[in-house]
Amino acid sequence: MRNIDEEEDQDETSDVRPDDAEEQRRYVLRLRARYAKELTGVNADRLDEIVRVGLAQCPPLRIRRPIDVLRFLALAFLITPEQRRSKLLQAVIWRVLGAVDDWTASKRLDFVYKHVVGRPAQDPEPDFGPWYLQTLPPPT
Repeated sequence: MRNIDEEEDQDETSDVRPDDAEEQRRYVLRLRARYAKELTGVNADRLDEIVRVGLAQCPPLRIRRPIDVLRFLALAFLITPEQRRSKLLQAVIWRVLGAVDDWTASKRLDFVYKHVVGRPAQDPEPDFGPWYLQTLPPPT
């Protein structure tokens, strides 16, 4: 079932330029301003790496709008280590983010923020079998 909003999908916003040092710097500043509390204790080199790696993932995921890019980059520190260890949550996150032909970037990010961010991983995890938990590798 396709749920792409044609107007947003046809948005004139240009692709993210992951190798542009100025764009990387702008997103580092935006993250520091918007997520100051969450980034307390994160050193500058680590944040630079988060932004560089995250921006490189944006074009294949069709994440273009600056607000969506910022929300996507923030997932790197909003997803807890406990959630990262969850095979179920990792499968959900990457399946949803990878649904580029079905949902807009905003809708995919809304889903992750609503159903994953801020929620604890289940312990023990439900067993849906290997067909569900085979995670897709992060886009490169």
